[in-house]
Amino acid sequence: MKPDYKNWVPKNMLYLFAVIALVCYAITCFLHRVLQPGMKKSVLSSLFLIVAVVFTAIFIWMTRMYRAFSYDGNRKLSEEIVEGLAGYIEVPENGLVLDAVTSNYVYHNIRKKKRKCTA
Repeated sequence: MKPDYKNWVPKNMLYLFAVIALVCYAITCFLHRVLQPGMKKSVLSSLFLIVAVVFTAIFIWMTRMYRAFSYDGNRKLSEEIVEGLAGYIEVPENGLVLDAVTSNYVYHNIRKKKRKCTA
């Protein structure tokens, strides 16, 4: 049974950065067309354009990280890390190993459930 390792960069985060950038570009175009020439138009259009460019850069950077950490992609950095760490661990036959990430995930889910029970 091959484990299903998820990517360390969530796709939803990539979508969020792309949507924010597109919305900022749209607001920039809208402000540029609607507002009368002047200081207010220049400042607001420039501000939204800068924010859009920043979010575009973050989106591109995070997309590269998503591809780098893909377990099945070309770079396979995630596979190198997981398999490299697994090479240092000796598991006795019929032994069990708890992944640190799994235990952290389980710990946080247990805390969430406890909060729901006490609330």
